[in-house]
Amino acid sequence: RKEEEDYFSMYCEDYNTCTLPDDKYYNIKEWELKEASRRGLKTVQELYTDTSKMTDEEKTAMERRRLQDEVRKKQEDARTFAMMQALKEAKSKDSQRFKEIEEEHRAKGPETFESLALKRKRAKEAKEHAITKKLKGYI
Repeated sequence: RKEEEDYFSMYCEDYNTCTLPDDKYYNIKEWELKEASRRGLKTVQELYTDTSKMTDEEKTAMERRRLQDEVRKKQEDARTFAMMQALKEAKSKDSQRFKEIEEEHRAKGPETFESLALKRKRAKEAKEHAITKKLKGYI
């Protein structure tokens, strides 16, 4: 226990003074790629997945989920690409339509955590107001 505390305090000191001893602390993605290739693994995910203790069913389920995630990502990328192409086409051919899309987007504005919280708050207040209005009719 004491040894763990000493190691942790050394780590905290190195972290706070920005003098961490290993490259992996500065660029974790690069380190993961190097480590995966050093171990002969195909993906970075395999670094963190110990399949030696998994049953065959668990391995096939994990592989199935991975394949589904890949398909989902490809579909999402294709959808995004199609939307980008449509916007580029609208911008080059039909500038009026592009201006309409642009104005619509500007009017909507970027959604931030604060704006979403405000929307939720207003919806909650409206719901409470409707309930109290309904209850006043019964009294």
